[in-house]
Amino acid sequence: MKLYFVLLPVDTGLPVFTRTPLERMEIGIFAAQDIPRGTKLSLFAKGDYKLWPLSAAKKRPRLFWERLLKYGVLDETGLHGPKNPHQMSIGWYIRHSDMPTASIDKEYDYFARRNIKAGEEITVDLHTLGDVRYPKRHYKR
Repeated sequence: MKLYFVLLPVDTGLPVFTRTPLERMEIGIFAAQDIPRGTKLSLFAKGDYKLWPLSAAKKRPRLFWERLLKYGVLDETGLHGPKNPHQMSIGWYIRHSDMPTASIDKEYDYFARRNIKAGEEITVDLHTLGDVRYPKRHYKR
C-alpha cells in the first residue's frame, strides 16, 4: 500500500490558486492506490511514539510543544506524540472527519473502514482517540 501526503490550504473562502502563508497550511494523508476495506494501514514507523509528560513542557521551547499539541493526543497521562517532532511518521498528520475513511482499534492500529479509492484522503474521527480536546460522542441509534 502506498500513501502520500500533501499540503492543503485551510479553507479561507479564497480561490484555490492563491498564495497561502505556510502557517495557514495543513497536511493530509492520501491513498496512492486503492485500499480495500479492512486493510491495516501502516501509518507509523516502528518506535515513533513517546509519552511526553506535561511537566516536561517547561523544559522545551514553546514551538516544540505547539507542534506536539497539533499532532499528538492529549490525555490525563500526558501528550502521546511522535518521538521526534522534527521527523514524524506520516500517521501523525491524519486529519479529522465526521465520516472517516479509517478507524482505530484498542492497540492503536488503523484500518480502512471502507474501500478507499486512490487519491482519497485517509481520515479518522478524532473523538475516538481518547484526546481530552475531542470528547467521546454518544451517537443515537
